[in-house]
Amino acid sequence: MAEKLDLYDLLAALIPGTLLICVVSILFPAIMVSARGVHLPDAFTALALVVLAVFAGHTIEALSSVLEKVMEKTWGGRPSACLVQGRCDPRRFPPDCARRVKEMLAERFGPRISDTSVFQYAMQIAETSGNKRVERFNALYGYHRGVVVLLLLSLGILVASMFWGAASHYSRATSAALAGFALALLVLFWHRTKQRGYHYAGEVLLTAERVLESRTASSGAIASGG
Repeated sequence: MAEKLDLYDLLAALIPGTLLICVVSILFPAIMVSARGVHLPDAFTALALVVLAVFAGHTIEALSSVLEKVMEKTWGGRPSACLVQGRCDPRRFPPDCARRVKEMLAERFGPRISDTSVFQYAMQIAETSGNKRVERFNALYGYHRGVVVLLLLSLGILVASMFWGAASHYSRATSAALAGFALALLVLFWHRTKQRGYHYAGEVLLTAERVLESRTASSGAIASGG
């Protein structure tokens, strides 16, 4: 079954979904006790857990998509917009690359092309270029974005468990330590997701630049030959 799942499904859905099920089973063990009372074949149980993990993962993915704009505001803007507009740190991405891509696309679509359209066209070019790094970086960005939502959900589940679950039997120090650890991971993955967003947007623009330059060179060679 794993062979039929592409990289994005494996990273962005199955892993966060499995982790969420583990968090729920640890903090609310009564749910697992109830599940064990239902006698089902082992093979069916294993398949049901995989399906449940994928479903939970896609739920996390949907929530992360809804919350993406909130994340971008905390980052100071959408990474792709920051790169196209040249507002990012030059050490992170050369601003002249985005400018060249914008100029080449403006020659084709007109000088009034918006920054959003620039990146959309660049993304279309990059995704059809055969560059696997673009697909991989997008998958990693989706995975890290999902982990941020997973950690938010885990914090909420932990708080609920302090009243109605296993955490109600923990000491205050243990509960505080768990919450602090989850919060530290949340900050870490929030920052890492921001980095992954810039990596993906940068790879899209660099790939689009190479493809557009290649097309320009080919057109020039044909014109010279003619």
